[in-house]
Amino acid sequence: MLAFHYGKTGDIIISAETAQVQAFEMSHTLEEELLYLIVHGILHLNGYDDTHAKSYEKMKKKQDAIFTEISGSLNAKR
Repeated sequence: MLAFHYGKTGDIIISAETAQVQAFEMSHTLEEELLYLIVHGILHLNGYDDTHAKSYEKMKKKQDAIFTEISGSLNAKR
């Protein structure tokens, strides 16, 4: 996943092939892995950083909370 920030906008680029491998490794569905990567990219575009242990933990906590909230909604019965 790559995130490019352009002032008030940005791009997130995700390799579907890499996401599929990661999904298998993490026992996620491809959809869950893509969602996780999208959330991760959005956090990067909003100033979160994961290059140092302290900032990584802060970002991971936020990322996991968002992922849990959204993925619970995705599993809701219609």
